[in-house]
Amino acid sequence: MQTNHLGTSLATAFSQVTDSNKVRNYVLRGKDIPLKNINVFNDYLRNNSHPIPLSFDYEVTNSTEFPFSDKLMMFHFGLRLNSGIGNYGAAISASRKSDLVLIYPTYQQKY
Repeated sequence: MQTNHLGTSLATAFSQVTDSNKVRNYVLRGKDIPLKNINVFNDYLRNNSHPIPLSFDYEVTNSTEFPFSDKLMMFHFGLRLNSGIGNYGAAISASRKSDLVLIYPTYQQKY
């Protein structure tokens, strides 16, 4: 959940500071999957009376000045995508709850 929240906040931040429409569209498309995953996990946690983690969206400012190059932002965004997939793999292998493993997302969409 935290990786997904971090990814959506990072996508919001990067999309508002880039001049490139290509980069902006890429990171906004990359924001859709974590949002869907967050909704799935929130529903599971809510239905099982567990606390729901807060997002990091309040940490994103309204700044539109680009402090980083598009190349650096794409590197960090790609790294975040890959680490998210790795987190799911580790969680599936370590989870003892078979019902939770079934709701882990599959990455069939291409970025």
